[in-house]
Amino acid sequence: MKNLNSNQFNMLGTSNNGFIRVNIINQRGEPPVTNATITIYVTDGSERDIPIIHLITTINPIRIELPMAYELGTQIAGPEYNFSTYNIRVDAFGYFANVVYNIRLFPNITTDFDIIMTPITPIERTPFLEERIDIPPHPRDEIL
Repeated sequence: MKNLNSNQFNMLGTSNNGFIRVNIINQRGEPPVTNATITIYVTDGSERDIPIIHLITTINPIRIELPMAYELGTQIAGPEYNFSTYNIRVDAFGYFANVVYNIRLFPNITTDFDIIMTPITPIERTPFLEERIDIPPHPRDEIL
C-alpha cells in the first residue's frame, strides 16, 4: 500500500497499472458520502464476478490503482485499444447500492467516476391523509 494521504491505493505495486478515481456523492447535493464500501470485481469466462478489492473509504474522492490485463479480467488489445474492464459496486449505510459494469481502465491513465448515491427514504410514521376531490357529473351526463 502506498501513501493513503495522496488519495492512492496500490494493490500490487506493479508498473503496468490503470487508475480509477471514485467520487461518491449524495443525490440531494448534500456533503459527499463518507464511509462507503467499494468492491471492485473482474469477470471470468463464465460471467461470474470475482471480487479483487474490498475497501471502506476514509477519503473522498479516492484513487485506486488496478493492474492491466489481470488474468481473470477482460483485455481487448489492438492498434487503438489496450484496456482492462472492471465492475464496481458502492454501498453506504442509508443509501441504495450503486453498481457500474465494464469500466474501462487504460495503462497509466486515471479514469474519473462520480458515483451518485440515492438515499433510502424512511417510512412515514404518521398516516398521510390524502385529499379526495369529487367532481360532480355534468348536467349533460344525466340520463332522462
